[in-house]
Amino acid sequence: TPQHKDGKFSGVVCTVQDLSTSHASKILVETSDARFHELLKAIPSVAVQGYAPDGTTRYWNQASEQLYGYSAEEAIGQNLLDLIIPIPAGKLDLRRKDGSQVTVFSSHAYVAVPGQEPELLCVDIDLTDLRRVEKALLVRDNHQRALLDNFPFMVWLKDEESRFLAVNQVFADTFKWPSSDSLIGKTDFDITSPE
Repeated sequence: TPQHKDGKFSGVVCTVQDLSTSHASKILVETSDARFHELLKAIPSVAVQGYAPDGTTRYWNQASEQLYGYSAEEAIGQNLLDLIIPIPAGKLDLRRKDGSQVTVFSSHAYVAVPGQEPELLCVDIDLTDLRRVEKALLVRDNHQRALLDNFPFMVWLKDEESRFLAVNQVFADTFKWPSSDSLIGKTDFDITSPE
C-alpha cells in the first residue's frame, strides 16, 4: 500500500503472511477428504449418495452402484427422483435400475460446509439379507404353529420361570381360554388354582 506524507510519496507498507501453515492445512484437508472418499468406496454394504438441494446427484459410491445398478457416471448429474425414491429415514423398498425392488434402511441429512453449497447426503443400508431371514423365520413359525395346533393332545412350552412360551389350541380349549396366544406369559397358577 503506497504511503504519502505531506502530499509526497514516502514509502510502501507491505503485509507478508507465511503461507506454509495455510498450505499444510490445505494438504491436511485434502488428505482427510481423500481418506473419507476412500472409506466410502471401501465399505461394500453401505450405499452413500450426495445430492444438491434440488436433488441433483453429486456423489454415488460403489455400494450404491451395486445396490441400485446405476454406475456413478449414470447417476451423477441425475435427479434423485429419477433414480430412487427419497423418503424420510426408515425401512424402504426402493427401485434399482432394472426396476426390481431393494429393501434398505435409508436416512437423509443436509450437510453444510462453510463456503460451499449445502448438500443432501443419503446413507442406505441394504436390508435384503435381513428381509430374507425375516421371511424364512415367519414361514418356520407358521409351520411350527400349524404342527402345534394339529396335535390331538395338549402341547406347551415354558421358560425357566414356568411361564408359557407356546401352547397349542387343544391346551387353550381344555382350560377354556379364548386362544392359545392369550396364555403366553401366564403360569399354571394363572389358569388353575394352587390346589
